[in-house]
Amino acid sequence: MEGTLSIVVVCGAYRTGKSYLINRVLLGRSDGFGVGSTIDACTKGLWMWSKVLKCQDYLGVPTNLLIIDSEGLSSCDQDGTADSNLFALSVLLSSLLIYNSMGAIDEGSIDCLAVVSHISKLLQGKVQGEAVPAEGSSPDFYWVLRDFSLQLLLKYICMACSNGTPITEDEYLENSLKSNKSSSDEHNKIRKALMNFFPNRHCCSLIRPTTS
Repeated sequence: MEGTLSIVVVCGAYRTGKSYLINRVLLGRSDGFGVGSTIDACTKGLWMWSKVLKCQDYLGVPTNLLIIDSEGLSSCDQDGTADSNLFALSVLLSSLLIYNSMGAIDEGSIDCLAVVSHISKLLQGKVQGEAVPAEGSSPDFYWVLRDFSLQLLLKYICMACSNGTPITEDEYLENSLKSNKSSSDEHNKIRKALMNFFPNRHCCSLIRPTTS
């Protein structure tokens, strides 16, 4: 096998369409990983695609891509310990961790990532007293917002702009991860843990598949 090996793990809350996202976007096909329409989860544990995908990185270097689908977090038949273990394993395995969620980034979606603040204690080191990921332990982080219908505008940046100032998806993520006075101390700790543990992070929003 020529070239480097990159591992992409897709994780997120239970029944939010992670497998569908992999099939349609990463694999470019209508079938692939199991997709169901019932309340029961199709994926248990971690499922690996049987073939390594041949591609190139952004520098044009040949890369072998391994795709892994993960069981949904916060399902009714699992507890917090199982979620923590699954997420920790996903982080350790991945070169790129894709976190799939529905709608806008809010306190609920931040709360779903509370497990990061726990596993980061096991994997991090310290630089000048500040917790940071241990070298080589932190994958790139990509937050995918599904069924996102909001305009990415901030009015407080430019009060003279009646419609608000457009921002990028990455800027939206960074603003959402800043400490918020109206949030609880626990939620702000989660935000800080995310920013420290995933220094290379990005965001992508997708409209509903049925929207024109």
